[in-house]
Amino acid sequence: MLVNNDVRVAIRADGNSRIGLGHITRTIALGDKLIQKNCKIIYITRDVREVLDILKDDNYKVVGIDSRLEISEEVNQINSIIDKEKIDIFIGDSFNIDGEYIKGLKQISKFVVILDNLRNMNIKADLIINGSIYADSLVEDLEKYNQRALLGTKYLILRDQFKNCKKRIVNKSVKNILITMGGADPLNLTPKIVRLINEIDKNLIVNVVLGSAFQNIEVLEELSEKIPQVSLHYNVNNMAELMSISDIAISAGGITLYELAAVGTPTIVITQAYNQILPTNVFSEKGIVKNLGDGNKLQDATFIEVFEELLSNYFKRKEMSQLGQRIIDGEGTNRCASEIIKIYSSLLK
Repeated sequence: MLVNNDVRVAIRADGNSRIGLGHITRTIALGDKLIQKNCKIIYITRDVREVLDILKDDNYKVVGIDSRLEISEEVNQINSIIDKEKIDIFIGDSFNIDGEYIKGLKQISKFVVILDNLRNMNIKADLIINGSIYADSLVEDLEKYNQRALLGTKYLILRDQFKNCKKRIVNKSVKNILITMGGADPLNLTPKIVRLINEIDKNLIVNVVLGSAFQNIEVLEELSEKIPQVSLHYNVNNMAELMSISDIAISAGGITLYELAAVGTPTIVITQAYNQILPTNVFSEKGIVKNLGDGNKLQDATFIEVFEELLSNYFKRKEMSQLGQRIIDGEGTNRCASEIIKIYSSLLK
């Protein structure tokens, strides 16, 4: 469904070395799809530089807000922006957005959409979107709180490059390893993982993705000079392609985990934040990933054992690949954008 150019959408999200860049990445993916449907986007953030580093589209207007604001002050400032920019739809993707925050927004906003990964169905938004692998279990809460929502991986927001990926052909021997610990790697795990893989097999080709919020780039550059099989990739745009040539990935538990499943790359997961624990556990229970748990507690021996097992087990890698591609088709972003426009338009009738 296309709309006329009068529909103006405000997106509110942050991303930095402390919290990672997942919120920015997925809201920009959704924003790009809304632009294709003729919406105008105003992007509100505390982290202007990080947003501009990721944005590839001049059709966004980016508005910065003070990172020192208390939540109530932030709501007041955002309401001023909504009023000034004549916003029709507000889309929020932040763990700071709770019921009181939304109550404040509703004084001005016509239609409030929340992207939520914390299982919170009692926040009285006009629409909640939760594309997490566990979100189907929240249906009872919808009925309890009389909340409208789009739930499950059918509504998972990913970039277009992960749409309808080809069925993965899993190689019987492993040559290429991908390390992707999110946009920030807040626990600084990447250097450790590089060293461990090199100790296990010095012939493996290791591709390391460095996000724009990484704080340990100099250490990794020194490692890549010492180990010729290690290549560093900065602010990658062709992530799906890089994933597709990788036989095994080592990943954090954020949105990248869903991207790897869409491509069908067998993955070992190390969580780096509290909100990554539940989805990673569900991925593991479904047999899609190997879960090493909290990165703060990662033991060398545990990593080596799991990595060597996956390295030698072609049938396990094939099973993981097939299970991942079965649950994610990459069309969720378009479904979400279409539903947002459809529901908003219905309220105007």
